[in-house]
Amino acid sequence: MTDQPDTTATELQATLAQAIQRARSLERTILQLKESLARKGMEITTDVQGAVQHLTWSLSYAQRQGEAISQRLDQLQNLIRTSALVTSSLELEQVLEEVLDSVCRLTGAERAYLMLREGRARDTHVPTDLNSLRIQAARNWGHEGITDAEAQFSRTVVQDALSKAVPIVTTNAQADERFKDQASVVAQGLRSVVCIPLIVRRIVVGVLYADNRIQSGLFSPSNVPLLEAFGTQAAVAIERARLHMEELQRQRYEEELALAQRIQLSLLPSNFPEVPGWSFAATYRPARVVGGDFYDIFGVRQQKYGLVISDVAGKGVPAALFMATSRTTIRSAALSHPDPADTLVEANRLIYADTRADLFLSSFYAVLGAGGGQVRFSNAGHNDPLWFHAETGAVEPVRLRGIVLGVLPDIALAQSAVELAPGDMLLFYTDGVTEAMNEADEEFGEERLMQVLQRYGDADLIDLMRRLDAAVRDFVGDAAQSDDFTAVAARYTGA
Repeated sequence: MTDQPDTTATELQATLAQAIQRARSLERTILQLKESLARKGMEITTDVQGAVQHLTWSLSYAQRQGEAISQRLDQLQNLIRTSALVTSSLELEQVLEEVLDSVCRLTGAERAYLMLREGRARDTHVPTDLNSLRIQAARNWGHEGITDAEAQFSRTVVQDALSKAVPIVTTNAQADERFKDQASVVAQGLRSVVCIPLIVRRIVVGVLYADNRIQSGLFSPSNVPLLEAFGTQAAVAIERARLHMEELQRQRYEEELALAQRIQLSLLPSNFPEVPGWSFAATYRPARVVGGDFYDIFGVRQQKYGLVISDVAGKGVPAALFMATSRTTIRSAALSHPDPADTLVEANRLIYADTRADLFLSSFYAVLGAGGGQVRFSNAGHNDPLWFHAETGAVEPVRLRGIVLGVLPDIALAQSAVELAPGDMLLFYTDGVTEAMNEADEEFGEERLMQVLQRYGDADLIDLMRRLDAAVRDFVGDAAQSDDFTAVAARYTGA
């Protein structure tokens, strides 16, 4: 479809114009002949002149109808072209300019504005008011843009169209009883005004407004369907562009989350240190792309190693950021404090001083030595680890209470120790294990966890982690994972 009128319609218009000229020439010739015969006493009884006049009138009527049809065809061509642009282009500014230029060209409007609801209001059935609208595009009849500062329109007409959800058309606003006393109408000298509410999915999403300050009678109800079509096309174009932008933002967000996940996973030990007399294994599964749980095993001084497991209150990106800084803080405190309780007390002081967000974390920190089964530890509000006794197969919690880190500036924590026999194992875990819920809102619980250890406690630690993860998954079933899932196993193999 081109921008030019259809060739056949143009040729028809030219043929009709020529026929009218010839009919009028014939009418003049008959009149002259009739006058000449009358001077000679002769008279034409047949009303030839009337027949020719009727022919001329019929041709003129056909010409007017042809002009109307040609105008409608031109309008349809513009509408089809705009529709094609809307469906093929995501260049929103280009689409909107084309729509409003077409409105001005086809209606003779001096100015045209497209105003749409913005924010959450655009997707609700809440009645629209003028304050919820934003000018998305504005053009004049010279195909020039109109800035927001230059924009002028009748607020009364726009509000009337919005509140009633019907088109408003006035051929002479200065004399229209509805608007003649309105300040904006009078001050701007508005004459022809049309305002079409744009309705998408039965929601008023905005208006298409056009006016002319010079010419009265420019718009008529017959303009309404065309303007509605153009306005709806514009609204669709904006919606497509908005969804496209949201999709791009979503993709960027997912890429950033994927990068954050890689960075966070790099903070967790990929390989455990080789500690004489000890073996380790761990499993980690965040509830979201990134999580707030972490664990670490690191050397603190000669033949001594620190093991920490922590759980930040919360999930997602904020918890992941807090987890990264807390991990570094605990490591730093452990290098300067030999006792587990002193390590966590110092970590709490630093975390509390640096934290600006309403976040805190639980931590269990243990120190073990190479070649021996003694484990010294302190607990800052974390889940009690479970002790598997290799000789009897019994499992018991290692109880020690303490306050979480990051809530108070100064805390006091207790410290204790256990002596593991060869083959004994300690399982450290976060509440994402015991509080995992199935579809009946039942928690996996400490009792089920102890049963898993009783059954597989003497298995290879990597196999134990797989079986623990499988047991929790089977229990949860199709229910969504509600919290980060982390467990670390440490077995004393003997000196």
